[in-house]
Amino acid sequence: MISRRTGQPIAFQPIDAAHPSGNTFSDDTKDLHTYGLSFGTKWVTIHDTATDPGGTGFDANALAKAAKATPFKRPENGQFRPGTGFREFYFDETGDTNADSTANNGFGGWGSVLKLSQADPKADSGTLSLVYNGDKAHTGLDNVTFLDADHVAFVEDAGDTLHSQRGLLDSAYLFDLRADFAHGAQPVRFIAEGRDPSATLDAGFAGKT
Repeated sequence: MISRRTGQPIAFQPIDAAHPSGNTFSDDTKDLHTYGLSFGTKWVTIHDTATDPGGTGFDANALAKAAKATPFKRPENGQFRPGTGFREFYFDETGDTNADSTANNGFGGWGSVLKLSQADPKADSGTLSLVYNGDKAHTGLDNVTFLDADHVAFVEDAGDTLHSQRGLLDSAYLFDLRADFAHGAQPVRFIAEGRDPSATLDAGFAGKT
């Protein structure tokens, strides 16, 4: 992904004296989680089984950093939008799953939904834009599936820490891709997890044999 500010790839920034938090709080990270902005993209290859040595392990993280691939806030799952001929791809960032994360306010700590668009599915370039910025009530987005061309469902995996912090377990939300999430539209919750007495009783035996 290309920075709107520098025209250079938004790559992993190691923690050093000049960047004590890496690129966690960089201008580029903030831009990525700002409605209305779009970014040029270009695919990079980190391992090609047709040309790279096979049968041996490789460090995907190290290769991605070397290729200047863009890091996201824990991306989990994605789906192509039906009817777009593989030209629109939607994926989620799970985020930090912690209500105390200092990245929650504007830097993707609550996670997000992002859209990758390509005029030609065989091309190596396209554009990336923000669909939805998460918040305390809608975060930890993980599994995803389309119900039809305009409605996509994301399911939370918020984790025990955030479950305790907000007093709620995970939910599933339906996003209408025609809605204006930048100006207050919200997804519709259609599944909400709860705990029945038996489940609560079982939890008391966790870790015991």
